[in-house]
Amino acid sequence: MKTKFRFAVLAGLLCLVPVYVVNSQVSVNATGEPPDNSAMLDIKSTDRGLLIPRMTSDQIEAIKDPADGLLVYCTTTGKVYLFVGATGHWAELDFGSGTITPWECGLPLTVSHIAGTVAPVDKTVTYGTVTNLPGEPSKCWITSNLGADHQASAVNDGTEASAGWYWQFNRKQGYKHDGTTRTPATIWITSINENLDWQSANDPCAIELGDEWRLPTVTEWNNVDAGGNWANMTDAWNSGLKLHAAGDLWYYNASLNNRGVQGFYWSVNQSFVNYLYQLGYFMSITSGGSNTDGGWYKAHGFPVRCIMGTASEGLAVVTTAAATAIDATSATGGGTVVSEGGGPVTVRGVCWSTTSAPTTTDSHTSDGSGTGAFTSSLTGLTANTLYYIRAYATNSYGTAYGNESSFTTLWACGSAITVVHTAGDVAPVTKTVTYGTVTNIPGETSKCWITQNLGADRQATAVNDASEASSGWYWQFNRKQGYRHDGTTVTPSWTITAIDENSDWTAANDPCTIVLGSGWRIPTAAEWNNVDAGGSWTNWFGPWASGLKLHAAGYIRDSNGSLYERGLIGHNWSSTQSTGINSSHMYFQAASSSADITSKAHGLSLRCIRE
Repeated sequence: MKTKFRFAVLAGLLCLVPVYVVNSQVSVNATGEPPDNSAMLDIKSTDRGLLIPRMTSDQIEAIKDPADGLLVYCTTTGKVYLFVGATGHWAELDFGSGTITPWECGLPLTVSHIAGTVAPVDKTVTYGTVTNLPGEPSKCWITSNLGADHQASAVNDGTEASAGWYWQFNRKQGYKHDGTTRTPATIWITSINENLDWQSANDPCAIELGDEWRLPTVTEWNNVDAGGNWANMTDAWNSGLKLHAAGDLWYYNASLNNRGVQGFYWSVNQSFVNYLYQLGYFMSITSGGSNTDGGWYKAHGFPVRCIMGTASEGLAVVTTAAATAIDATSATGGGTVVSEGGGPVTVRGVCWSTTSAPTTTDSHTSDGSGTGAFTSSLTGLTANTLYYIRAYATNSYGTAYGNESSFTTLWACGSAITVVHTAGDVAPVTKTVTYGTVTNIPGETSKCWITQNLGADRQATAVNDASEASSGWYWQFNRKQGYRHDGTTVTPSWTITAIDENSDWTAANDPCTIVLGSGWRIPTAAEWNNVDAGGSWTNWFGPWASGLKLHAAGYIRDSNGSLYERGLIGHNWSSTQSTGINSSHMYFQAASSSADITSKAHGLSLRCIRE
């Protein structure tokens, strides 16, 4: 039987501290204070409690001859009981309805800052906190800068109240700047040259918020940057961290810069880039980018954000080098392992993907071990494709990733080309066209060709395809203006009925160069002769069956701008004239295929070629 009694209980606090015995009284505390005269046992602590025996109901009932006043916690009921000798019963202690809710991430954190060697001024601040951030989901972060009165109101918030205070690398003194005056007005350190990361004894997060808090590592900044797919400071602002452009204090004179324009946030890690021991890693956010950087002096004053949770400091610190030697299917990458972290780096390299934040589950290289710079060969890439790359380094704590970089592989023949045609002095109408390309054509095996007529919506469906969509546009010789013909109307109006000039097709007037880009051009007469002979073309089925898929797109008559022979005969200009009034072109029909000449004022189809 259990009887419920109502009385107050005062729980003592216990910590691992020295025990002092005075006249048989015992005092347990960290300060050496003697026990209170009224107590046989006096326990004092500010961060630990008293843990009494914990038992199930059956175990409590099985205690033999319990002493009057024996105290136990019942794990079955979640209550505390006291044995009352006068009644012979265990009495449940009633603590009333009041409870203390333990603090957890997501709740506000109120801190009283006292001016001194860390805080520049006295004030009480309530910080928001957030967890489950992409890239570092297990960590807890404050959502405003240390020392800020409140979270910023916008990414470009230029107020002092949102900016908070500024710190130099591995220095615990914070600085307030109201736009004119720095507080405290002590001598500003203009150069810091020491082979140290930010030491815990100087960490303002731990000093001001508590031992569990600290500055983020560069790996943690890299992780949230990549995990959140931050491309600029707007992305960082839209994250749970609400990072904004709080600016900086310049290293040589402590002047305020970039507030409302750019954001800089220290990491705990130093950098060895360019100037040994003088630089530190930080998170940089601008309107045009978001990345960790290691190229600014430790003597700069930057804001800090604070983080709670097991540090990624056991991981290595690695940076990513920009890709070089980029071609259609390969590139050169690499990086630098700045620090091995908590254990030797056993493998390092670069990983890449067509999506952001690549990992070692994606394509990757293995390029040795240990610290220092390394070079990686990226192979098997797809032409004309955007790739994201990150260096990585693995030790016993896991795999750390460097900052993300990107590059686009070069275009290669065989890949499509998408062109936005805009109506004007070349294109007759506005439209977007994707052209196929092909190489290794017999007779001109080293050249690259488009596989449909210039201006055609698509490749022809048959050698006698008479549709406008497959025919594309028509050009007069050595004129850059193209013409569309829907079978009835020519666009723009046809005005030139005769051309007499001693000139091949000039580069300035070449529509292939103008709309497809440098390197593209109209084929010469010799090149048309070569593919005609190399493919043994004897009629229109030869050019149609080739990789070029030439078809009978017809032509526009010089004298009146009328459409002729669409679906019956194919005419494709070369860039080579024959006489002042005639030029060479590729001609094919059901019974023949050959190079021929025709009036320069006719409108013929164009194919484009490049080396």
